[in-house]
Amino acid sequence: MLVNLTPHQITLVDDLGNIIQVVEPEATSARCSSERQFAFEADSIRVNRTMFGEVSGLPDEVNGTWYIVSRIVAEASGRSDLIIPDETVRNAEGQIIGCKSFATLG
Repeated sequence: MLVNLTPHQITLVDDLGNIIQVVEPEATSARCSSERQFAFEADSIRVNRTMFGEVSGLPDEVNGTWYIVSRIVAEASGRSDLIIPDETVRNAEGQIIGCKSFATLG
């Protein structure tokens, strides 16, 4: 079972661009807290460093369920039941319109 914990609809497509499946987002998204810190200046322009922290909105693991999340959430949590969109497909304007597969970081 796929559960979409991103704020966006996930559209899976085949190699020809045909829609295979659409996974609607859940009411609550998984998020990662962040803190912005000053790193240095480049040509008098501030450059920040973003530090990611605690993950929220992530349910407990359920056997047979895969949670679709952002890469940041997947990296921060370290869980093996989280997947991220992979092999993204873009339209002529460069906007992501779908993906061909998912990837795991665990």
